[in-house]
Amino acid sequence: MPFPPVGLEAYFAEIHGIEDEWYSRYSGNGRIIGTSLWNGRLRELAEIDNRHGVRTNDPRVYSIQSYKRELDGIEAEWAMLKQVKGWPMPGSNVAESPEFWKAECRFSAKLDDCRARHFPGLDSLHDETADTIPKLWAHITQHLIVVAEFLSNNSGQSQLPGQEVRQVYSRMHRLNISSVPNPPYPTFTESEAIDELYRIANILEQKDAEQSASFFDSRSAGRSVRRPRSGVEGELEFDAFISYRRVMPDQEFARKLVRDLEDAGFKVAIDECNFQPNAMFLDELERCIKNSRFTLAVVSPRYFQSGNCEQEAKIRKVIDMAEQTLRLIPLIIEPATMPTWMYGITGINFSDADSLVNPLDKLKKVLTLTAPIPA
Repeated sequence: MPFPPVGLEAYFAEIHGIEDEWYSRYSGNGRIIGTSLWNGRLRELAEIDNRHGVRTNDPRVYSIQSYKRELDGIEAEWAMLKQVKGWPMPGSNVAESPEFWKAECRFSAKLDDCRARHFPGLDSLHDETADTIPKLWAHITQHLIVVAEFLSNNSGQSQLPGQEVRQVYSRMHRLNISSVPNPPYPTFTESEAIDELYRIANILEQKDAEQSASFFDSRSAGRSVRRPRSGVEGELEFDAFISYRRVMPDQEFARKLVRDLEDAGFKVAIDECNFQPNAMFLDELERCIKNSRFTLAVVSPRYFQSGNCEQEAKIRKVIDMAEQTLRLIPLIIEPATMPTWMYGITGINFSDADSLVNPLDKLKKVLTLTAPIPA
């Protein structure tokens, strides 16, 4: 579930500052891919947590969703940098420049630091270190499944799933997770074992989301929710900015959405009404995105055929990463294949006529989690 980690701006600024310093200090001597200095500095990480009031069960930092959110932001930032620089995509035969190589190494280091921070102390060679739901999920998705599928694809058999699944069952019992068979555990074929690991990962992600919801419910009890602000510039100007492909029927949907949301009392920004005619397009785009609580991406197959649309959504993703928020909401009006940088965001499906919940009502509810901006 999306949630803004209110009050943790200084925490993440300190964390990312330390990681930047490490990289500038040690990258000249090379680094081992897949490692992070956090692995050997867990006490320092705990001290930072204590200074900022972050507990080990705080889902704003230590949850599957918080990890995936930061991971998505890192990947979106890297994708945008490659697009701006015109660098070759993976698999290209074009020679890679030293600048590209250096930036790619920094991207890789960010991924490693992100993983080590969100799952502190996890060592996949020792399953006993998977002592929380997020760590067990990471152990399964980033080690057990990866190894099993690699061995299966390269040697014809994974050689590990039966034993590893039984170890995962045992670990789930210790974490008091229900829906786990009791010993003696069943046996599995290779494909059945891999499928079971995926199933367990999905269960853990659901449990993690439930724990996060419970955490936020307990924190918000008896407290009013405040609208996010834009720092020194005061309150944000719009409740939502609509990003859409300027062709039919996408444009028609966007225009109707503006009317529906404005009728419900929300302030909405859209290029046709809010971009200044004497200003640069990218300047107006960034202004509206930064001054909106949410960016609503009207998603169809046509959306990803437009460079401007992708740029709008990616800008929101990069801003989300910098501010540690999640304010990009895909509105799916036709089924479309989501790119990697948008993967993991549920969005709202407007294409399902049999939906149990009216998608417009669902969107209004999200926008009303904080009070609409006064007219």
